[in-house]
Amino acid sequence: MIEVNALTEPELTLGAPQKLFTSSYLEQMGATRPHLYDVTEDGQRFVVVQPWNSRISKETPAIVHVWQNWYEEFRNREQD
Repeated sequence: MIEVNALTEPELTLGAPQKLFTSSYLEQMGATRPHLYDVTEDGQRFVVVQPWNSRISKETPAIVHVWQNWYEEFRNREQD
C-alpha cells in the first residue's frame, strides 16, 4: 500500500510514492478490490478483511469487537 501527496493548486502536482506497509494477503488478493480493506475516518489506520482461518492460532487468538447501539450513533451523526 502506498500514498502519494497531491496538490491541486495552482495545478495538479503529485509527489513521490511512499510505501505505507506491505501485506502479503492484499498482494495475493489484489489490493484494488475495495471490499478487502477500508481506512478509518481519521486516516490513521487500515482495516483489512482476511479469511477467518488465516491468522488465528493459540499464539494469536481471534479478537471480536462488538458495537452496540451503532445505529443510534449513526443517526445522530446524520442530524449534525
